[in-house]
Amino acid sequence: MKTFIRTFSFLALAACLAVTALNVTAQRQSGKDALKAGPTPGPVLKPIGSCNTTKGCKALKAACESKEVGGTFKPAKPDGSAGICEKSASREDLPANDFAAASKESGDAKCFNHALCGALKKTCKGTYNQANSNVPHGTCKD
Repeated sequence: MKTFIRTFSFLALAACLAVTALNVTAQRQSGKDALKAGPTPGPVLKPIGSCNTTKGCKALKAACESKEVGGTFKPAKPDGSAGICEKSASREDLPANDFAAASKESGDAKCFNHALCGALKKTCKGTYNQANSNVPHGTCKD
């Protein structure tokens, strides 16, 4: 009887080790497949506004994080005197815009999106100027 129990225990242990080895092999293979697939296409962050003064950044942050815009404000300097507003967009929704050219103009806060420009117009404490009604580009100067 003792021999039977020892044999049964040995076989049970061997079966557990075999199952564990198969599970580890399967997990390693699925990890390799996931790495081969590469990054999945999805939303990316698109800059839709910028600021270069403390007052302008306060106005831009309020506009960026408003319900109308739903963006994310990221300060570029620790003192809050520069930053950008970003909003997620799919890769197909990234048209070429004049963000780089417009950022060279003077102004406390700038917008490059219809929703952000509408919100910035409300939060601007100084003078808000819309560049063109057809083009989403405005500035807030304090």
